[in-house]
Amino acid sequence: MKCPPDFSTAECGRLLSRRLPPGALVLLEGPTGIGKTEFVRGFLRGLGFAGPVNSPTFVTLQVYEENAWRVFHGDMDRLAGRKEDPEFIETLVHEREISWSFIEWGDTLPLPVRNLFSIVLRVRIAWEGEEFRILTATLEKGEGQEWVGQWGSECRKSLPAD
Repeated sequence: MKCPPDFSTAECGRLLSRRLPPGALVLLEGPTGIGKTEFVRGFLRGLGFAGPVNSPTFVTLQVYEENAWRVFHGDMDRLAGRKEDPEFIETLVHEREISWSFIEWGDTLPLPVRNLFSIVLRVRIAWEGEEFRILTATLEKGEGQEWVGQWGSECRKSLPAD
């Protein structure tokens, strides 16, 4: 999906909150400042969370929770290349059936950990030139390819008209 400069990735995150079942792992890819945290902020707003949503860059894991749900937002970038698993992996794995996990730079999350989740969705955000962002979603594990297509259609419909 090609997004104009004034389009917020938060809107696609908000729309995803209507479709993504708990127990999902979302691997977020894209350069610094492209809108990965904004995407997670939109997802949280879709769940009704009104508090601040910060990048996990300096703390490696942000945890957001309300009465009936929990969202983990982690960053593997600073942890890449370490031989030991980051401390938060145990939390993600233990809570995986009742929460959503968003991992920035998720390609470095060990494959055995990714395989523990029932749904793995990869969301890649990339620049096209200096103005446009391309948002691509791929369901890597789990059933329900139709909901991914429906979510993509909703995101495209929310784009501003040319």
